[in-house]
Amino acid sequence: MSRPWHLAAITALSCAVFVGTFLAGRDGRHLEPPPRLTFGGLPISGSLADARDMGFNNCFQMNASEMRCRRGNVTFLGQGPYEAAVDLAGGDGRGGYSQVVLWHDRDQYAVYAIGNELEKFGWHYCSTYAKDRADQGIYTHQGARFRVSIDLTYYNKRRVRLQPIRKSGSGAANCAGSATTSDWNLVQN
Repeated sequence: MSRPWHLAAITALSCAVFVGTFLAGRDGRHLEPPPRLTFGGLPISGSLADARDMGFNNCFQMNASEMRCRRGNVTFLGQGPYEAAVDLAGGDGRGGYSQVVLWHDRDQYAVYAIGNELEKFGWHYCSTYAKDRADQGIYTHQGARFRVSIDLTYYNKRRVRLQPIRKSGSGAANCAGSATTSDWNLVQN
């Protein structure tokens, strides 16, 4: 004769195993950090150790699956100072990060200076303008292994994101168009 508590116990155990497996995959234990990529003194992708080596030492666990490491007083391409952060996969950061984010706490227009500097060095500019989403200014350059994305229509704190280009090619975003470019004068690390 089957007892209902057996069924309930088996169901509870199955749920616990499923949830445990799901969380184990999200907390960074099974994640590998992306390859190290830096530019202009900033970490674009890499491991927790890479971020800490570049001064991102103010780290805290955001939730069970993410860690954030911050650095203040950051200059980039001679502009700033900005705040900067990398968000790492896994509560302990073991999964690494795949972008660095910069912002200015008091002046949301301050990040536009980075775009101006990139244009001086011949980076392509395009806009992701669409009526139903926030507009981004995307900067790419032939041979660069990353792109720069600047919030254009964000009404809180505009961000600049340096992100690795995952596919081969120019790394162009879904933009309405792009400008011409000259030789790339900035050097990647």
